[in-house]
Amino acid sequence: MKTAATLLAQGRRALVLFDEVFKGTNVGDAAEASAEVILGFAKTRRSGVVFASHLAELVPILETNPDIRFRCFDGAILNGSPRYAFQLRDGVSAHRFGLHLLRQAGVPELIATIGA
Repeated sequence: MKTAATLLAQGRRALVLFDEVFKGTNVGDAAEASAEVILGFAKTRRSGVVFASHLAELVPILETNPDIRFRCFDGAILNGSPRYAFQLRDGVSAHRFGLHLLRQAGVPELIATIGA
């Protein structure tokens, strides 16, 4: 992160890619740190920055900034299984597959037997 910030602060040209940064901390800290970085990096005019995240908490913080664009991969549940188009589209995904995948794997049933 510091290397990218240094390059951008120096006005250097760069393509910066981040995937799920700050995942080693709690959601609140991760969202706060991510928002600060994204808002700062969005000021660059000579570089490209891609920031991949599942933190829905970022949307209300960032959505009014005209320098930030949201993209997502679309998906759906078809015949009981998640399917992905693997094509970027504008916006933020409204799909939530986590609980579906847990149910599909039988995890809730296993949890119900713990301590029984």
